Amino acid sequence: MSRLLKLRRLWNLSIQEIMDNILQKSQSEVEAMGVSRSRFQGIKQRIRDGNLNLNTPAVQRLLANNLKKKN
Repeated sequence: MSRLLKLRRLWNLSIQEIMDNILQKSQSEVEAMGVSRSRFQGIKQRIRDGNLNLNTPAVQRLLANNLKKKN
């Protein structure tokens, strides 16, 4: 079982909720998490195209930081 799947089960998140949370983040917020501007723009474009791979290190970083803020 992938790390992402474990996190999704733990927090009971849908893929749509994950994508909505990523789209709501600002560029400066994401850069503070260690994701470059171009990588973030690519992630947002793949979300809009419906072709996002959730198992990439950058997406997992965004998700992990989002989950930490929920606590």
